Parts: sequence; structure tokens; C-alpha cells
Amino acid sequence: MPDLSASIPALLLDFDPRMRQEAERLADDDAIRAIDIFDDEALAEVGLDERRVNTRWAYENEVWQGESDCDEEPLHLLALCAALIAIKRKLARQPLASKADEVPEEAFQSVIERRLARQLTMDEESYLGKLEKRFQRVQQSGQIYDQDMVRLHARWAIQSVDPLALWPEPPTTLREFWEYVALALHERSLPAPSFLRNIVDLDAVRARLAVWRQERTMPLWRERIRRLLRGLEESPKRPRRSCDFRLIVTTAEARLQMREGADTSFRNVSMTELTQLESDQERGALQAPAAAELLLLACIGQAGTGASEVCRFDLETYGSWLGALLQQNALQARLLTLDEMPFRHVEEPLVWKSVEDAETSQLHLSLVQVDGTAAPLPLRVLHGAVTQYLSADAVFFGPLWFPEETKIDAPIIIPLNALATQDGIAFLDKLALPLPEHIASRIRHEPLQVNVRAQCIARSPMSSSENAVFHVEAIG
Repeated sequence: MPDLSASIPALLLDFDPRMRQEAERLADDDAIRAIDIFDDEALAEVGLDERRVNTRWAYENEVWQGESDCDEEPLHLLALCAALIAIKRKLARQPLASKADEVPEEAFQSVIERRLARQLTMDEESYLGKLEKRFQRVQQSGQIYDQDMVRLHARWAIQSVDPLALWPEPPTTLREFWEYVALALHERSLPAPSFLRNIVDLDAVRARLAVWRQERTMPLWRERIRRLLRGLEESPKRPRRSCDFRLIVTTAEARLQMREGADTSFRNVSMTELTQLESDQERGALQAPAAAELLLLACIGQAGTGASEVCRFDLETYGSWLGALLQQNALQARLLTLDEMPFRHVEEPLVWKSVEDAETSQLHLSLVQVDGTAAPLPLRVLHGAVTQYLSADAVFFGPLWFPEETKIDAPIIIPLNALATQDGIAFLDKLALPLPEHIASRIRHEPLQVNVRAQCIARSPMSSSENAVFHVEAIG
């Protein structure tokens, strides 16, 4: 009786090339399961989309004949072709015929089953088929890639399109191939399938590769040492810079200043220099008090990319940022006036004061201190969780500022007619301001008697809901 493995190439020639190609794809996708091979027949189950087709190749009347339980001719032929390809791949994993004076190598699947003391499941045999396919490609090219390893472990990360260096010489057996793959998975903390975990002595494989791995790192270390020596010669080590920082603040802008080393005076920092300070701070080359470094980081976070002579922060744009800094107790000694003095923080909040101008029918609103004295102008509004008002030498707290302008240098003028509405009266009440005489004289307060009557409406036969009607009257 002819051997099935020797007859498969001739049997495959009876199928259309396109059908063989589709059958190869099914085999690659592990669509053929439950393969059983005997002396005179081979059985396999082929998955075609959502359908399972049972196939049988049997040696009858001195020829190999195929049959299936599928009545559709194209699917019948495709299932038989795919079964032959899967049988061929499984037979390739079995031991080859050896010479009489040589001991044949035990098949890898047999080694595994002997270690497990059981036969492999369909899923385990499917994984072994994937492994065998990768091994066949390695035999052809001598190389393996990240894309191949992904098929063996879904969590293997694709990091390069270059070949992986897993062995000094391509493996010659499936078992040797698995030894290298198992070590690669272990070194990336990726678990191997449970049925293959005790097949390989990873320590022995690692020891076998130790000399080769060390030799591979020699050129890398030589280049690394050469580059280090060249870098030390070209750029000698620079000491850490000792710096201090402060912010000079006016009602219009804020400027970052610094002094370095033994300097006794501060100077303005340019945008170009701020970029260099950011680089030095990131690599730990700055030595500065904690509060000064905090101020520097705050300025770096707000600075733009355009280079200029002085690092300026326009308070109309950066008012909220400066307001947050002024509330940090650790920074108060580094936020200075033009006279290089810390700002006074006034505890009593500013309040609104209104003055009616009957001739022009206007209401003048201004911020005053608790004792009634006017707030020093100009003021810069610093919005935030707490509204702050910045003068030339002091910081005030106060009510929410509602106009769009952030600089206060004159009273707010509101037409009285704009306030002579329900919303206008509520607005003045929110500001805790009295009503102007022009408006108060037009308001009349009358007591009202409120009467409420309620009654239920009979339920409609067309509805299951009940309704009640309320009548509310206010009588003066």
C-alpha cells in the first residue's frame, strides 16, 4: 500500500491552483481540526465559515480516494484539498525515515505527549501547527521577525521590521526552534502555553547562548565607549548653575529677573535665556531655592515661543496666572513692586460705592476701601477663585468684577434707564447698593392678599389620570 505522505503531492495536482491556494489559507487559519491518520485512511474536520465538513481519505481499490459529508461540489472539493494539506503538515512533524545505523529523532509532538502523559487537545495541536509553520519559514529564510512572534503570542510587541536575533545559527529541528522561542517569550515576561512550559530547560538554553550574546554586544560597547570619550573631550563637564529668581510686577506687566553665582544684582531674563534655563532645569543643572525654582517653572509654563529681549507677561492676558501666584505664601517675597518691595496684602475687602448724577441720568460705580476711602488707581483685575485687585504696591480682595476691561482707572458709568428694570434692580441688590433716587421714587410697594383655590376635575372615561386645578389671585 502506497504511503499517504508520498501520494499527497500527486493528489493535490488534481485540484485547481486557486482552490489549492484557498485550501492553504484555511490551513494557515487553523480551520482543519480533529486530524486522525491511520495506515489506510485519514480523517479530518474542516471549518468552512460557519459550517463543519467531515472528510475521509481512504486507500481503496489500490488508489487513495476522498469523500465528505458535503453535497455541494465546490465545498466538497475545497474541504478534501484543505484536509490533504493539513495532513501533509502533520505528517511533516512526524519523524523522518532514518538510516539503519542511526537512531531516529523522536517527534516533537511525541516528546510533548510523553511528558504530559496524554494526547494533545485540538487547541494544543493547533498551536503546535502554528509553531511548525513558523519553523518552516525559518528553514527557508533563516530569520524570524516580530510579525512571526505575534502569531505565537498575541501580546508580543512589534518594535521593528528587522530580523530578531534569537539564535547564532538557524535551528534544524522543531524542538530546537521552540527552545529559542520559549526563551524569547520568557525574557519579555510573556507566558508560554501551559502544555509547553516544562519542555525546555531555559537556564541551559540561556547558558548555551551566553558566549554568542556577549560577542554580539562587543561592537555596541566599543562604539558606546568611543562616543563617550569623544563627548568628554569635546564638551567638558559643566558645574551646576547657582541661580535665584524673582518677578517684578506692575499693573501692566510682570518681568522675570535672575541673578547667578556671586552676582549681587538681578537682571531681566530674555525669552532665549528662559529656553536655556528650561533645558538646564530638566537635566538637573540648576541649583536654586525651592521657591525660586517654583517661580521659574511657573514662568516656563506660561511663556510663549517667540524670542524677545525681555520675558514679559502682559497682565491683561496673564492676570489669572499672576493672581494664582500672589496667593502662594511661599512666593510672596519674590513677587516685588518696581521699588523692589513685596506687595502689601490688604485683608479688608474692597466694596462697591455708587453716586447718582441726576443731571446726566447716570450712576457712577467705584471700588472703595472699608473706611470709605477710594481704592488707589489704577488697579488691575486678577480673576480667579478669589477676585484680586492689584495696585502699584498692594493686593486687595474684592467683589466679582463684571466689566470686560481688566484695568480700572476711572469709575464705571451706567445709564439709569438701564437699571430701571427688574433685572437692574436685582443687579443693584446683588452689589449691596441702594437704589438711586431716580429709580426709588418710581417704585411703589403695596401689600397684596393672596387667595388660592383648588378643585379636582372629574376623571375622563378616556383617561386613567386625575387632574387638579389651582386658581391663585393677588388682591391689593
